[in-house]
Amino acid sequence: MKMKNRLGMFCLSLLATFSSHADDWFQISWSGTVRYQDAAGRMVAKGYSSRDVLNIIAVNYGLNASDLVLVYRPDAYDTAVVFKNASAMARAGVSQDAQVVADYIQMPDVTRVGTMWVTDVTGNGQTARQAYLFDEHDSPIGSICGIEKQRRDENNSIISESFHGTFQFSIQDDSHTIARPGVYSGTFSTGSRVKDIRNL
Repeated sequence: MKMKNRLGMFCLSLLATFSSHADDWFQISWSGTVRYQDAAGRMVAKGYSSRDVLNIIAVNYGLNASDLVLVYRPDAYDTAVVFKNASAMARAGVSQDAQVVADYIQMPDVTRVGTMWVTDVTGNGQTARQAYLFDEHDSPIGSICGIEKQRRDENNSIISESFHGTFQFSIQDDSHTIARPGVYSGTFSTGSRVKDIRNL
């Protein structure tokens, strides 16, 4: 990973520590296929999953992948790799404030690119959503299409979350930090809540 990208991701993690309340995080599973060209010029297809995401981030930051989890942050329309709990952070020798390790993919980061990159159709307690995908670069790398259902309490905190659908994106060169060059496609779905313990 280039130092510039590492510093940028580190700064994003630091900014997350200034949140005044716990964020809503839900484990997200990515599962599909990546197609890429090998050294002999042949196209190779292999499985691609959340485990690959965690392994890449773990190597980039010198961490143990088993201490990490990929989460969906619905209020931010993005995904991130975080320490799964306080024990994992203790093993890594970091404080609770450093629970967020790195951003993964924004779906999209509406604070950066605006809502024009998202199309929502809402009704019957659910939302059909198409959104462009971004990493640390300024141009979209792909898109997702899925159905999201959630319930919120009187404080607007999420009581339950379900988001599932399909993704496709491509990485053109080694300047991207989230994945090796190739064409990616597959499905995603959210699962159990992951507790944000940064401000406890």
